Amino acid sequence: MLETIRSIPLGLWLGLGGGLAFAIIYISATHRHGLQLIERWAEINRFEIVTAKRRTFVPLGGQWKGISFFRVRVRHAIEGTKDCLLRFRDWAQDPKEIQVFWDAKV
Repeated sequence: MLETIRSIPLGLWLGLGGGLAFAIIYISATHRHGLQLIERWAEINRFEIVTAKRRTFVPLGGQWKGISFFRVRVRHAIEGTKDCLLRFRDWAQDPKEIQVFWDAKV
């Protein structure tokens, strides 16, 4: 096993390591940017964010590169607590670009 690992060229290892580092930095940056966008969206709509968690797999489909999904619970002074799924481009700047899918009340 060790011999097999040593037989892989150094350039390939550096490429894999660089790709992994880029992926981690990109995911972290888009997560942070998404949370900031959601905070602006909540402020405009007079919501208080209770929880906001990024999701990779969602029931809506449309899970393609460059799109972020967040599962959000918000509190409104009049309407109370509501849950929704937010979808937007990774680097969206305008909170109006956020697509909101409210959970149905049962």
